[in-house]
Amino acid sequence: MKTMVFCALSISLSLICPAPLPAQKLDLPDTFLQKLETAGIELAIPLDSDYRDVSVRRDAHLRYDFAMRSRREDLEIRFLLIPYDERQPATAMPHIQATRAASTAATNDEEAIMTVLSVDDRLLAQCHADWGMIYLFTPKIGFSDKRLGKMLALYREGQGTALIFFLFDDPGNTAADER
Repeated sequence: MKTMVFCALSISLSLICPAPLPAQKLDLPDTFLQKLETAGIELAIPLDSDYRDVSVRRDAHLRYDFAMRSRREDLEIRFLLIPYDERQPATAMPHIQATRAASTAATNDEEAIMTVLSVDDRLLAQCHADWGMIYLFTPKIGFSDKRLGKMLALYREGQGTALIFFLFDDPGNTAADER
């Protein structure tokens, strides 16, 4: 059985790290590791930057499972995993899960625009996903102090949905596209 791989946009599968470098060591919570296993997801850790885990904000508008940040890239990445559960039909409806999450994270400002893009078939195949969307938005102040947000939603039938939030300030920040 193939597993869905977090290859967040264009992460190379060769970046999967069995033993992170000491400076790159991330403290993945047991609950997050369990969700990864339940959903059959492999997490690719970027080794070419200074990513460190950051505390999960319990007061955020949208709860998430894990977050990491790079000061050098001025990028925070948050993960929300929704494993498939046959007793909960909504877990088989990624379009609803993703739209609800993006709408919750995005500002309600009348002038704000949310853009929704389809994920190309090549990336879906690389990630072993059946469905995917990208949401570009301005985050609510209560969700993030960053000016811009991008959410990648990936779904694999029978396994679950992975929502990956990229939060940054500079619209020219290429790290959000490379991770």
